[in-house]
Amino acid sequence: YGSICSGGRYDNLAEKYTKSVLPGVGISIGLTRLFFVLSEIGFFEEYAEDRGVEYLILFEGETLEFAGEISKKLQSEGFSSCLYFEKQSLKKKMNYANKIGAKKIIFVDENMMNEGEFKIKDMLTGEETIQSFING
Repeated sequence: YGSICSGGRYDNLAEKYTKSVLPGVGISIGLTRLFFVLSEIGFFEEYAEDRGVEYLILFEGETLEFAGEISKKLQSEGFSSCLYFEKQSLKKKMNYANKIGAKKIIFVDENMMNEGEFKIKDMLTGEETIQSFING
């Protein structure tokens, strides 16, 4: 595999670039070689971690508190969830959901909140369902 890490002392190295006589030290790390060895021994397959968010919650209007309650409920049931706070177009929000690997999107608006409901979109199948929220 060759050397993964190396280094040394380089006397008067700075002399080539300045008028001062200074000692120098250097180090290198062969990341390509390191990753090759880790891949060859199966490190990445064995320790692969699913980092996708299970639920991304998109809310509109004065629904932050309701969206937060939904997030807390999901987390108490063992699901990962996060709220999307940026005021952007739906297209940008959905691009973000894809980027972070969100499995499901929860949509909340004021009408749904008043009914105690929210919409869930499954990002794999595209199926959308309406769910009632029961706190507690």
